[in-house]
Order: sequence, then structure tokens, then C-alpha cells
Amino acid sequence: MLTKFKGTSQDCDASFGNLPDGGSQGGYVVFLMGDDGKVNPITWQSKKLRRVVRSTLASEALALADGVDCVISLAALFKELMHNENDLMHTFGEHLSYVAMIKLLTLDVTNTVIRVLGGVGHQTKWKEHNLKYPNYGVSSGITSHAWWNELVKQTFISSGYTDTEALSKVATHLYLHFKTNKGWEVLPNSQNVLQDVKSKGIKLGVISNFDERLETVLSSLGLLHYFDFVLCSRLAGHAKPQPQIYEKALELSGISASDALHVGDHIDNDYTGPRNIGMSSVLLCNNVEKIPDHVDKKFVITNLVDILKFI
Repeated sequence: MLTKFKGTSQDCDASFGNLPDGGSQGGYVVFLMGDDGKVNPITWQSKKLRRVVRSTLASEALALADGVDCVISLAALFKELMHNENDLMHTFGEHLSYVAMIKLLTLDVTNTVIRVLGGVGHQTKWKEHNLKYPNYGVSSGITSHAWWNELVKQTFISSGYTDTEALSKVATHLYLHFKTNKGWEVLPNSQNVLQDVKSKGIKLGVISNFDERLETVLSSLGLLHYFDFVLCSRLAGHAKPQPQIYEKALELSGISASDALHVGDHIDNDYTGPRNIGMSSVLLCNNVEKIPDHVDKKFVITNLVDILKFI
């Protein structure tokens, strides 16, 4: 994929002001980005000058970068490249693949931004129920309320409690409880990260396998105002890692996949799924040692605050 970075009148002057009129001529820089997310400069052009970049010509790469203030601190990049000019591909891959392009950051919610207060104990039954009625029963014609009620009943029944009338009351209470901030807590650093991203002018969105209570939950936790859109799987009609839900998020944002980054804690849903449609992704994981080999460790973080390094 070829990506252009356009800028001000000095962005692409590879002659450092030595053109006949003594000034910069403007133009563009073209980078080639591979499937691994790394970027390499291919060519640049000004009104009076055109050259082809070789991977070993670090000094010329720096010359063309004069004025690309939207990419990275030029002083730091110059110092790094001059000390290791043969590692140009690595340097641009590490620093430019995200810094120069990200216009949209989407986040998973559960265990990424918020978590259940006190934890839950129905994970096995939840997986079984979700296999039988995927995505909170949306394609089966049942409401999310009914979906959760049945899950709660089956969980208690499997533990030997069979009073179905009492279980219906319990299930309804839990459904309403987890619609409020009483059932959830905001993870440390989440609000600071959202505020920092918002201050950079980057759009923020949610892509979550959740039912229609999600916006109410985020509002009750004081987080909803950070997001330009909230996309839950139940209302979207598709769940991660189905491509349609990521595509819907891009449609809502008006941002192309190449300019979007997703972060979450599930390998299939939050790392592989977004990449399958051309988005970038970062995996949030506390135990890096258990991550499979196909996940690039450079795109793994252990704390949400580390996502700021990629934008």
C-alpha cells in the first residue's frame, strides 16, 4: 500500500534550500507499507526536484523530511538515523507507521477500558450460551434481556438451584444492575488515555461485543463524552472478529482503514480481526509470554497508557 504525506511548503525540499530561487518548493513523500505495518520511504517530489530513496541513504531521507512536523521530532529522528543509517527500514517502521497516519483510535471496552466490579463466575456457561445463541441472540430473534435471563437461570440450575420463579427475579435484577455504574469500574489510566488521545484531535470510537446497554454503562461511568461513536455488536448485527463490525466503525468515523488503529485484549477480536480489513491493531495483554508467535510483540502492550506511543 502506498501512502502519501502532504505538508507545508518545506516538506519535500531535498536540497536544503539550494534551489535556484533559494527557497523550498513543496511536494510530497511516498512511503510503502507492508503487511507487518512497517513503512519505507520510496520517493519524494518537489516542483523542481525528484529523487528515489535508497534504504542506505539515511542523510537524504532526513533531508526530505525537513518540515514533516506531523511525523516525529526531527531532531530525534536525525540523531537515530545518522548513528545507524543501515537500519532505515526499521526506524521508519517503528516510528512512522502509526505516528504519521492515525486519525482514528477504536477500543474494545471490557477489560480494556472498564471491567466488571468484583468479577464474574459464569464464563463457562457464557461461552456455551453464546455458541448456541451468538451475539446476544440477535439472529435468533430474542432480546438481550431474555438472553441474559436464560444464561443466569442455566448457571444457577447447573449449580443445583431450581426455583425458576426466583431465578427470573434474580436475572432481571442482575440485568438492570449491570446497566449502571454499580456493576462496573473504570480501569486505571483509562480516562487519562482517552483525554490525551482526544486532545490530539484523533477520533475515538468503541468496537465491542456488547449488548445495547453499552452507551448507558459508559455514560454512567462518565466516559461516553470521550467517544465520537459507540458500536456494540448487538446493534451492529455482527460481532468481532467478523469484518462487518470494523467496516461499520470506519463508515461511522469517515476514516479509512489505513488511518485507523484498534486496541483490545482479545487476539482474534482485537488484534487479528482489525488487521484482516487493513486496520492497524495493538494487543493489550498482561502476560506477554503466553502470546502466540503470529502476534508481533512490538504491537503488544501491558498497560493501556502505552497506546500513546503509537499515535
